[in-house]
Amino acid sequence: MPIQFHIVRHGQTEWNASGRIQGHADSPLNDIGVAEARKAGRSLASIPFVAAWVSPLGRTMQTADLILEGRSDVARHEHDLLKEITLGVWDGRAWADVRMEDPVNTRRLMQASPDIDVEGAESHQQVAARAREGLNTIAAHHVDALASDAVTDILVVSHGAWI
Repeated sequence: MPIQFHIVRHGQTEWNASGRIQGHADSPLNDIGVAEARKAGRSLASIPFVAAWVSPLGRTMQTADLILEGRSDVARHEHDLLKEITLGVWDGRAWADVRMEDPVNTRRLMQASPDIDVEGAESHQQVAARAREGLNTIAAHHVDALASDAVTDILVVSHGAWI
């Protein structure tokens, strides 16, 4: 039977709320993000996850922990392919500053153009390819489930651009 992915974005962080670019930098969940993760956990409580695959960034790990609170039977895995888009030298900076300093590349990013020209940044196309590779890697890890008669439910906790 098929593998069913349940893909969840991490809860709101301090940097989300203040308008800072996170990328591969990290910021903890704020109170709203904690509440969002707990709400997701309640919504997903009846799903018999066999595994949770999580980006290794702290905000996704914290979200997964809150979603799976009390569910020690769910195997947890971290994978770099699930990380957020990196915007290179923009990571950690305020969106407002970046928009003023580099409106051309900001527009390219918002339009998902492959022509973004920011040192160290990924394009949306590169992130999409990484996301496909990530899901294929997870599916390959659970290949035995494909021979089963039951649906295999897998939780994936990642990031907005990745999703």
